[in-house]
Amino acid sequence: MKALSKIGLTSHKKEERDEAASLKRAMEKFSFSHETDLSIAVQLLDCAIADLSAYREHFEESKQAAQGLSEKWGVSKAFENTRARKVKAHFDELSQDERLADADSYFRVHVFNACLDIVISQLTQRFTGLRSTAERFKAIQPMTLCTATDDELFRQASKLVDIYRDDITEDFPIQLLSFRACLKQRISQVKTVRELAKMLLIENSCITASFGEVCTVLMLFLTIPVTVASAERSFSKLKLIKSYLRSSMGQSRLSGLAILSIENARARQLDVQDLIEEFAQIVASGVLDWSVARLCARSLCARCTTIAKHRVGVEEASVSSLL
Repeated sequence: MKALSKIGLTSHKKEERDEAASLKRAMEKFSFSHETDLSIAVQLLDCAIADLSAYREHFEESKQAAQGLSEKWGVSKAFENTRARKVKAHFDELSQDERLADADSYFRVHVFNACLDIVISQLTQRFTGLRSTAERFKAIQPMTLCTATDDELFRQASKLVDIYRDDITEDFPIQLLSFRACLKQRISQVKTVRELAKMLLIENSCITASFGEVCTVLMLFLTIPVTVASAERSFSKLKLIKSYLRSSMGQSRLSGLAILSIENARARQLDVQDLIEEFAQIVASGVLDWSVARLCARSLCARCTTIAKHRVGVEEASVSSLL
């Protein structure tokens, strides 16, 4: 993301800036997609590892593509040959102890293969917990429900009950078998757990009372976060809002400004006058006492200030001085 942002800001060619912007938008949509669950994330990881492994075996094709870009950008495409340091060979040294003298081979072994090996190993090691969590819920995968036998499905469901005893009861394996027997034809038409949950909880809501434990497991699986991108996004917004110049800002005001900053597209559509009139009606009705009303007024002014700054760039002090 940083590289794409840098290209979009510093490149002198319009085609490169447009391509970087389109790739960045595509990556942002994927990062915050609400349709991605653990099983889809594991499939995407497997595809990424397989693509990188295949890319590692096609060095010559990658080299030719890089040389084509070098010619397009006017950059030298030849590897620089450095003088190889000669070391006296002893009788007990093997041939593999010799260093690579060819610059092309040296780049392939020490740069190309080394970088890809690091990426592949990190993708494999860092997401071990994600894979194990997705494996625990294998019993509710549509493919497993369609192909597994009753004994295998009962065994996998029992393992899930042992792990989540505080949330799932012993009735889950029996309910899962009954659920498959009743809706096996419909289950064969779905591909993801999200579609399975939609089919049970929305399209067949009349029978959810009979499969309460199955509904619990489906919601438990779908509410497990795939990434912490949303939390990182919130912290990045808070860093922009609360700097050392605004260290006295309260928690409620900081939270409100963070929400407005994240949802700035919707905040620009709000009408400040309507918000003020609605607040005045609530205070006039006597529902709020004066102390609560004063706190709400401060919060409302902070929100109105942020909206006004987004629209016309009004200084914050001019509105805060009203209090």
